[in-house]
Amino acid sequence: MIFLGSVADGDPVAQQELKAFQEARKAAGWRQRSNIEIEYRWGAGEVDRIATIAKELGELPLDVIVTRAPPATTAMLKISSKIPVVFVQVPDPVRLGYVKSFAHPATNATGFTNLEASIASKWVALLKDLLPQLSDVTLLFHPGTSADGGRFYFSTFEGAAAS
Repeated sequence: MIFLGSVADGDPVAQQELKAFQEARKAAGWRQRSNIEIEYRWGAGEVDRIATIAKELGELPLDVIVTRAPPATTAMLKISSKIPVVFVQVPDPVRLGYVKSFAHPATNATGFTNLEASIASKWVALLKDLLPQLSDVTLLFHPGTSADGGRFYFSTFEGAAAS
């Protein structure tokens, strides 16, 4: 199994998640180089680097690849329609074209989403609760690595900001 992450390998949040995954893997009885082989590749937020890694991985005889975030998932699905891809931290995989539907993916991809567009309105509400005098809010994103070029959160963010 290969894990392809979109962030840098030193990213503190990614390291916490990786530690939790490794602990759960061990608790489930999966032992590295005994009954499972896992390699980790990191794209460091660079779309070209992620695409290069995905191309290299597409040439390997893999059983499954786990991708983290849209850049890694997009890159891997462009390379292979045969290698099973399990994605994590992908907002709206149907809209992004990774699967046909949640119930019936109909592709070589499956996974889960922990992000919903409506969360953007919660971000604005939280900021307003913390700083009642707040009058200006900006949403920053990298269009090359954000879901749907960053448009995924726009409508709910703008609606919440306007109110």
